[in-house]
Amino acid sequence: MAEWQFNFPKEQYGFSPEALKELEQREEIKLPIEFVNFISKYHGCRPEPNFYKLNYILLCNQSPLKAKNHMLSAKEFLRSQLSKKKNWLNQFNNTKLVPFAHNHSSGYYCLDFTKSPENPTVCLLVYADLEDTDEPIFQFDKPIHFNSFIDWLFLEDQIEVTHSR
Repeated sequence: MAEWQFNFPKEQYGFSPEALKELEQREEIKLPIEFVNFISKYHGCRPEPNFYKLNYILLCNQSPLKAKNHMLSAKEFLRSQLSKKKNWLNQFNNTKLVPFAHNHSSGYYCLDFTKSPENPTVCLLVYADLEDTDEPIFQFDKPIHFNSFIDWLFLEDQIEVTHSR
């Protein structure tokens, strides 16, 4: 099993169950229990050795470090970045995405509740370095749920990620 290393000073950024409850209420969703259990333990961490697929899990504490690093504010950060291209912002606003991890380029892995409020899949939302004709939301080549996503981080084989919509 992989190791997770904290990416931020852990003593300053302890996990907050209240922050997750606030997220659920604001987004009108119910986070899967396996996600809640994972986030409570690994928020703010990065996986080793295969951290090239994922930079870090977003923080989930009461006082955000920076907007783009925190589960409660990452969506607003993404909205501000995507507003530079109207069609991207419209696509983003027509989804029910919850960012939970930052990759090494300009993207976030998100839980996608758009099709199923109880059984979200994972997608990648890229907010920069795309051509005007590109779409910002990418899905894996087959629906992948949170536990499968965590397993994928440590696989040598890549699962294809393609434009979603």
